[in-house]
Amino acid sequence: MRRAIHDGQMPLSEIFDGFCLVAAGALLITPGFVTDTIGFALLVPLVRAALRHYIRTHTAWFVSTSDQSSGSPSQGQRSTYIIEGEYERVEEPRDDAEKS
Repeated sequence: MRRAIHDGQMPLSEIFDGFCLVAAGALLITPGFVTDTIGFALLVPLVRAALRHYIRTHTAWFVSTSDQSSGSPSQGQRSTYIIEGEYERVEEPRDDAEKS
């Protein structure tokens, strides 16, 4: 993780492995054969690597960074959209007869 941060990259693989290890611990504490099997599988580095590869290929796993020295966004960063709208607060008319 330190090497990735030192190289200026986001340590997504290391964070994913940490998440898998925490999930494995939670699954191993939970009683049941299926949860124990999944928990032990998440402890194996090859299974985590295969799961990480599957998630990367089937989702948009990227991190956009900005050039902090110039303050300008990088090419991978999306622009911010502002949606304008109007609203009107509608209150029900009070019936003073019901209060007394």
